[in-house]
Amino acid sequence: YSIGLLFLVSDDAKDVIDDVLKILSEIPRAYRVYWFELSTKNDESYMVKRAEWRKRGIPPQVDNIYLKNSSSDIGLSFYMSLSRGEVFHKRISDVSDSYIRKLLESQGVKTVLLTPIYIKGKYSGFLGIDNTHSEVLWNYEDISFLKATSEMFGNFLLREKRTKELEELFLRFKTLMEEMPVIITFRDKKGRWIYANQATEEYLDLKDIDYKGKTTLEISKLLKDKSIKRIFENGAIYDKEVFETGENLEYPLYYEKNGKGIYLIVKKTPIYDKNKNMIGILVIGIDVTKEKEKEREREEMLKRLMQKQKLEGMGLMASGIAHDFNNILTIISGNVSILEELEKNKTNEKYLKRIQDAIDRAKSLIEIMLTYTGRREASQEIIELNSEIRKVYDLVRAVIPKIIDVKVNYEEKPLYVYFDPSQFQQVIMNLLINAGEAIGEEQGSIIITIDKKRLVISDIEKMTHPMDLKEGTYALVEVKDSGPGIPKDILDSVFDPFFSTKSSGRGLGLSILFGIVKTHKGGINVITEKGKGTAFQIFLPLSERKEPRDESGRFIDLKKDRDGESLRVLIVDDESWIREVLSEVLSIMGHLPETAEDGYKALRKIEANPDYYDLVIIDYSMPGMNGFETFMKIKDIAPSLPVILSSGFIDKNISQDAKRLGAGFIYKPYKVKELERAIKEIMKNYR
Repeated sequence: YSIGLLFLVSDDAKDVIDDVLKILSEIPRAYRVYWFELSTKNDESYMVKRAEWRKRGIPPQVDNIYLKNSSSDIGLSFYMSLSRGEVFHKRISDVSDSYIRKLLESQGVKTVLLTPIYIKGKYSGFLGIDNTHSEVLWNYEDISFLKATSEMFGNFLLREKRTKELEELFLRFKTLMEEMPVIITFRDKKGRWIYANQATEEYLDLKDIDYKGKTTLEISKLLKDKSIKRIFENGAIYDKEVFETGENLEYPLYYEKNGKGIYLIVKKTPIYDKNKNMIGILVIGIDVTKEKEKEREREEMLKRLMQKQKLEGMGLMASGIAHDFNNILTIISGNVSILEELEKNKTNEKYLKRIQDAIDRAKSLIEIMLTYTGRREASQEIIELNSEIRKVYDLVRAVIPKIIDVKVNYEEKPLYVYFDPSQFQQVIMNLLINAGEAIGEEQGSIIITIDKKRLVISDIEKMTHPMDLKEGTYALVEVKDSGPGIPKDILDSVFDPFFSTKSSGRGLGLSILFGIVKTHKGGINVITEKGKGTAFQIFLPLSERKEPRDESGRFIDLKKDRDGESLRVLIVDDESWIREVLSEVLSIMGHLPETAEDGYKALRKIEANPDYYDLVIIDYSMPGMNGFETFMKIKDIAPSLPVILSSGFIDKNISQDAKRLGAGFIYKPYKVKELERAIKEIMKNYR
């Protein structure tokens, strides 16, 4: 412990080696303790004695001319033994190498123990103890103690070497850096400041501060100016992020000094050695006070970063809720499908269809929310804007006060875009409801316009939210209201999650709209003027041709559609209700289902008879062993056994990984025909 602490608090071997050797001298029967280092001179290797401790009365050997520069060729067996990582532990009378034996005997040594030192896997010397009074060998504990010290010493020497290399690098460029009119600082791998140029000291008031060897947070505590102190407090957070991620970080910085505002762009870059180990970070600060426009762009970038963090938090929350909700919908949907198959009468058919429609609507809402937060890819197809607007208009007109006139200017020719139909309807519904709420209970108007517009770079640059738009022709959907307009001070916040000007508002309508449009590679422009209303313009990439939608039929008699094939299917799910419903559905299809409540039990069943099952359906999110882990272990047992992964936890990465590994995939809740389709697809791939 004491030796480890010495290595921990020091950066120079010269400062600690004497104390280390003194601690090692406490090993019983140690009359002399020493450190030899491997050195190279004129392409020849030499063992050089660097330090020594000895008991009183024992003659010193540190200046022994034969030990100061001993060629590694002398006593070759001795050198080779240590360089292979072996411990050299012998009575001198048993040493076979005559030169080494005579050299040690001349020093009065009776017994010797040497343990090799390695730096990055290369032999670099050894620590040793010897006894000049007896031929008694050391025990296992003493040998282990010396070996452990050698290992720690090797790591310490490596750290010392890297620190010196880094200091040498900084000195090499110091002259250049001092002349550069930008902030330049270096941190070591522990975040300690080891260099700052003259510009840094002037900009950040460090001339009279002892900052070297301190972290950014430690320096902040030494500063008196509150504005500059805040810079260092925030900088400590950014330092931590660079060390944790290993990635570049760039951010704008504003502060006041002597009554003058200073704008900087700060870039923090990790520094790596040739082995890709991070050894520090380089920080550069560029004064952009005169470039006001660039400063505003940097502020916008920071706002987007904050919005992204909010969306990520919402995505995690939404995915967790969706998982449980989709499991419930799967149970309801499965039972509806069973009833549809068993109850063949017109009365029940009407009610069952209503239940199924409600399930589809709930599933659609979950998909919209998760697509918006980036947790799921949109299910896109070619849609025609005029017809989709008509559908939404009929739904929303009833909830907008009659004193508000709603008019639609349809495009003469059909305009097609590649979009998720339910999400497009959600976008238009949110815009219309938002416009109605903006007008309130007063008389007013809402005008919906569908158009085609050619955009050039200058048009895109003027937009409030161009996203990833490029020059080209786009479909334009504009919703314009005659409300009071949006104040300039909140215009940048209207798309933020949970932002709302209404006391009862949830602040998600426009935020969801923003996420959906971005997912579909579109752009948004907001035109507003106080007292003259607001126009939301949605620009969407045009599609060149129309593709028909898939037919949405009712429950199919899957037993007749299956060509009479029966499969032995193992259902693996921790929810007992889902196991029961899915078993009944598969039975109706004509299959032979069995169940397992977790991955461990499923594996035991398959191990008992690897060729018995024709298909396995596994829930992705299970406690203990999740679906992917179960899938991989099944493939070790039965590589040719088809597997379908099912999940109520909607995440596009899950489905992509399943496809990459050769598994089928289906999201919960699913209809029976969707399950049948997934079964047919995976079985086709294994024939």
